[in-house]
Amino acid sequence: MTRRTGSPKAGADAGGHDRIAELRRVARERFGWSDLGPEQTEAMRALLDGRDVLVVMPTGSGKSAIYQVPTVVLGGPAVVVSPLIALQRDQVTGLRESAAPDAVAVNSAQPESATDRGWRAVREGDAEYLFLSPEQLAKDSVLKRLRELGPSLFVVDEAHCVSAWGHDFRPDYLGLGEVAERLGRPPVLALTATAAAPVRADIVENLRMRDAHVVTAGTDRPNIHLAVRTFTDDAAKRDAVSRWSAGASTPGILYTATRKDAETHAARLRQDGVEPCGQGTRDVLGFLQAYGQFGAPVAGCGGDPRLDPVAVLPQRRRQLVGLDVTRCTVDRHGQPAVGGGRVVRTRLRAPHDDDGSGGEPRSRDCQ
Repeated sequence: MTRRTGSPKAGADAGGHDRIAELRRVARERFGWSDLGPEQTEAMRALLDGRDVLVVMPTGSGKSAIYQVPTVVLGGPAVVVSPLIALQRDQVTGLRESAAPDAVAVNSAQPESATDRGWRAVREGDAEYLFLSPEQLAKDSVLKRLRELGPSLFVVDEAHCVSAWGHDFRPDYLGLGEVAERLGRPPVLALTATAAAPVRADIVENLRMRDAHVVTAGTDRPNIHLAVRTFTDDAAKRDAVSRWSAGASTPGILYTATRKDAETHAARLRQDGVEPCGQGTRDVLGFLQAYGQFGAPVAGCGGDPRLDPVAVLPQRRRQLVGLDVTRCTVDRHGQPAVGGGRVVRTRLRAPHDDDGSGGEPRSRDCQ
């Protein structure tokens, strides 16, 4: 597994320069982007060279561009595995708003007629991006259709889902390595925002990536502060949450381990004169309840998993503060650390907090 971080070597050959120039031209003319970042161009160039690539870059840093632009250059359909229908719709909408080739999704939430139109668009070359869930790829009929299309790229979004060490393990992801083989083994691109070393190793192994080129962007974000506070018992922790929330002057998110905890904290906040921001609300300046992590089904502000709450705040209120009473892991804490403003994240834990595995809390992961 080749590990590199940063821009391509300065001594690249003329062909390499030509490829990068072509990538930048496509990015500018088709997507309206004035330039590409060094990590983006490094990953794209490796894909054009036929390499498997693992990309670990923060949310909002342009990971999707890494397959969108090369797909135009390669001239073949890209199969994009995405775990949530909402994410698929978001990507399809974004591509259709650009001058890029069309994009379609195949999932169980749409009528059969829409699915048939999508397959036909890809088959006839009218669409070059095909979004599917890992569950769809477990069907032999789907794999047969995909193999006949001859995909140029096999893209796995939210690739940390393939790792049992990750914070969002999805067993259906474990079969994706075999899927890539059955599709004729196009270059595999794995994308994730959070992957510690064990998770990266799992991604490469479970997706059967060959001599993977790994591109990682820096995770140091000066606008984010993480802290841990410990309490002698659960009651003291709940009191601290209530006092802090009632006295906070900035928007915030309260992460809880269970739906029941979210409801309990919300009731306490109301008693203290703080009205939580629930699902479907128009007021994002209150506290948001989130079950598990932001973007889960009971998240506030319409439940949009791509919503960055800082981005929709008035400029003068561009600070987001989060209190976390969930299990503690590096990946779980990194995922919701949104950009666009100042972010303060505090982990609150009592001695008997469960990390979801039935064992002792792994609080040292957050130190």
